[in-house]
Amino acid sequence: MLRTTPALGVVLPGDGNPSPEPLDPGIARLSRLLDAARDVLLVGHPDPDVDCLGSCLALAEALEGCAERVQVVVPPPAPVLYSWLPGFERLQAAPFPCDFPLVICLDVVGRERAAGLEGVQPGAVVNIDHHASNTGFGDLNLVDPEASAAAQVCLRILDGLGLPISPTIATDLYAGLVGDTGGFRHSTSARTLADGARLAALGADPVAVAARSYASIPETTLRLVGLCLAGLRSELEGRLVWAVVTAGMLRRSGAEMPEADRVPDLLKSIAGSELAVLFRQVGPRRTRISVRSDLVDAGRFCAGFGGGGHRRAAGAEISLPLTLAVRLVREAAERALARPLLLRTGPPG
Repeated sequence: MLRTTPALGVVLPGDGNPSPEPLDPGIARLSRLLDAARDVLLVGHPDPDVDCLGSCLALAEALEGCAERVQVVVPPPAPVLYSWLPGFERLQAAPFPCDFPLVICLDVVGRERAAGLEGVQPGAVVNIDHHASNTGFGDLNLVDPEASAAAQVCLRILDGLGLPISPTIATDLYAGLVGDTGGFRHSTSARTLADGARLAALGADPVAVAARSYASIPETTLRLVGLCLAGLRSELEGRLVWAVVTAGMLRRSGAEMPEADRVPDLLKSIAGSELAVLFRQVGPRRTRISVRSDLVDAGRFCAGFGGGGHRRAAGAEISLPLTLAVRLVREAAERALARPLLLRTGPPG
């Protein structure tokens, strides 16, 4: 169920948040914020994936008639891997100097993960997300932990606002849905498929999106994936599989960090793998992990490192150099596989 929560609430299924509001008042409040806002800033998270970008671009187009200026900010470099998304040219490296009465964060689990807000003093922050680990950091939180992607939450919000969904909006949202479900291979429910079918009926081309997502791979991506897989490690009789992406690998391949997004699912696809981890070196003392598992609750596992996500797919950012982060996470992975953080019952997440 999509809920609005108090600014300091943590949105988790059954977490006992006090009196969450029903959806309609939340959308009504968002509508009032939009009516009062001349400028709207849309931001995602660092190294945005296709769900984050598709949601931002779809909402930007939909809000064109609701505000004088709508800006979408993504810190450089722009992820050219997704340059085929409608509206990609909207992306800016920094916000145009002005006061922002309204900032909308998409696919962002916590305020510290909102990219491009440096120096911005928003009048109100709207938090739109689908991660169960979302910290409820917004003045208005529209978070649906049962959704497979932020794109699904955006679809429901656009419906609630009564905004038309053009073929290009449908394409951006469908791309986000495909991306965050790995081509409908995980985090997929009957509702996910129904929303995908509806977006196709509204103008998204499933064949074209699939071709762009999985059958039109840049050479730089293949080079980066090859470097990652060449160094993969298999431990605990193949139950734990992991690999790294270093700054040197990015230089050698000519790739950008988002191009490594394919690797976690490839690691998990190895026969016998129960827990797969990709380590990304994003700074001298910052390492990002992407976790996939059918046995261990990936969201709970990553929560132990300040992150979160879904039951089968999650991530976290660790304030440690790559070598130390690998050691710490490997130790935790061994403990988890010895006594698994078993998946909760319910639809795939």
